[in-house]
Amino acid sequence: MKFLLALVALPAAILAAPVADAATANPPGFLMDSLKCTCQNPATNATKSDSLCANVLGEPETESSSKGSWCYRRFNLTPQMDQLFTDEACTRFFQGNFSKAVCAPVKLCDKDQGPDRHGIQYYKVCGR
Repeated sequence: MKFLLALVALPAAILAAPVADAATANPPGFLMDSLKCTCQNPATNATKSDSLCANVLGEPETESSSKGSWCYRRFNLTPQMDQLFTDEACTRFFQGNFSKAVCAPVKLCDKDQGPDRHGIQYYKVCGR
């Protein structure tokens, strides 16, 4: 009788098991959690990264929902952006106007279906 009761209770236990939240699931092609960074003007909160991003071989974020200008890793040989976007680098590069380095989490996915023939893996933003 206990065995029969266990068999009846099993489907209910399976249905009640926690399921991964869709909001925390990684998107298709997900490779890594990373950071996007920018330089901020403390007086206006405006952000700027365009020329510094190009200088450090980053990729500018081009989503219309992005506020200001941000930069993320373009490929696997590019260091993490928080190593490149520092208060010192922002101050030096933008002559003091955009002196505060700011970073935010970003999910990076495969941009070109795997590494190229030289082993370089290109990234694209695929989530926050």
